[in-house]
Parts: sequence; structure tokens; C-alpha cells
Amino acid sequence: AEITIYGINQESIQSHKNVITKYTLPYGLLSYPNNKVRDKFQVKKFLGLIPARFTFIINKEGEIIHIFDSPHKAEQHVLEALTALGISKKDS
Repeated sequence: AEITIYGINQESIQSHKNVITKYTLPYGLLSYPNNKVRDKFQVKKFLGLIPARFTFIINKEGEIIHIFDSPHKAEQHVLEALTALGISKKDS
């Protein structure tokens, strides 16, 4: 499957560069200093305070085909995405 991955949040570009370097991420991180992207995807803050963590799987037609929401389980986001894409963890 042809897959493009992006991480996105409101952190600064420099913060993203640091994370990419620290964790040797094989994908880009997109930064938005305002809430335009969050608002576009209707992502609310967890308990009204903490930025929520969502994973969206979007097909080539631009349709959202899977959404996973969990503010605390970062690894579960990876497993959910792999499952939604029909990829087992041992294949990744």
C-alpha cells in the first residue's frame, strides 16, 4: 500500500525539528500555530484543557476512513492505524 504519513500539532517548527532528530522519525511533522487545522477536523481539547490526540486515516480521495481518539495511548494510535490500513505489527 502506498502510504504518506504526517504528524501535525500546534508546536513550533523548531520543536518539530528537535523531535524528528531525537526520534529519527521517517516522516514529517506539520506545525500550525493557531487552531485552524484543529477546528477544521473538529478536534476538541481533552477535558477542555489538554490538546487531544487523534489519528485520522485519509484515503487518496481525501475521505476520512478511520478516526482514533485517545489522549494518553500514543502506541495505540500506531496499532490502530496499522490495523485500519490492513498491516500487521510484525509486517511494519
